[in-house]
Amino acid sequence: MIKLLYIILIPLLTVLDQLIKYFVTVYLKPVGYVTLIPGLLELRYLENSGAAFGIFQNMTWFFALATVIITALILFYLIKNKPVHPLERASAIMIIAGGFGNLIDRLFIGYVIDYINVIFFGYIFNFADCLVVIGVSLFIFYTLFIFKDGKKNKSENNSTETNKENDTNI
Repeated sequence: MIKLLYIILIPLLTVLDQLIKYFVTVYLKPVGYVTLIPGLLELRYLENSGAAFGIFQNMTWFFALATVIITALILFYLIKNKPVHPLERASAIMIIAGGFGNLIDRLFIGYVIDYINVIFFGYIFNFADCLVVIGVSLFIFYTLFIFKDGKKNKSENNSTETNKENDTNI
């Protein structure tokens, strides 16, 4: 069941990211930007050859390689630890899907398409960036407040025992 969750959600989120970027390219690129909330939020087409939020420009292959390595490490973690807690699962799904969404852009067009501009924030980003940032934030929250003393908390250990019979794969 859990393996199916990864198999469905990672490609679904990745495809959603690519669909959004397709529509941004077709409809937003020709006009440049559209104001959604004046002074606060706009959609603005940007070709980003750097990392999230436009940092480290023109390092496309470095970021592509880093994405592959990070994804491999997360998959290794999933296989080794067989996470039970929903925050672990959700964070892995979001980080991998966001990484894949931007990796596809880097490999096929040489840059990442960004379009969300929160004006006071000062950076333009995309759905895949949101997935990665939220996924990392969830994992940090899980690590700091739920995963304690190098062991999963007691209630999680109990659910692990229950789920071991039903879930031998990630």
